[in-house]
Amino acid sequence: MFFSSLRNRVKNQAAEVEARIARLEKADKAVSDKRTALHNQLVASYHKAKRERADFARELEAAKVVAARVPQLEADLRAARAQCAESEKAAQAATVRARENEGELARLRRLESDHLAQLEAAKQVGRKEVEDL
Repeated sequence: MFFSSLRNRVKNQAAEVEARIARLEKADKAVSDKRTALHNQLVASYHKAKRERADFARELEAAKVVAARVPQLEADLRAARAQCAESEKAAQAATVRARENEGELARLRRLESDHLAQLEAAKQVGRKEVEDL
């Protein structure tokens, strides 16, 4: 009997140890699976960050190219504004000359009508003189 109780106690202890080992193996597998999942997530995040960094680098280079053109565009804008101002001055001067020419044309038309009236009067005087003769 002594040996049978000893044997039963050893069997129970062995069963407890096997249960603990199974629990530890299960926990080890869960930890290993979790570590693998986290590692895969980390690798995916790393590659995503690397792609985003490359995209940002390309965008930065494109922005630098555009930024390099800004001084030239500003200079072109200043030149265009100066040319526009000159054109406006020329247009104003042309408007003034056109008004002066319109005034001169009106004066010449009046002069022409006066001359035509004088010519007509002179013709009538000439006709009267011819008729009187």
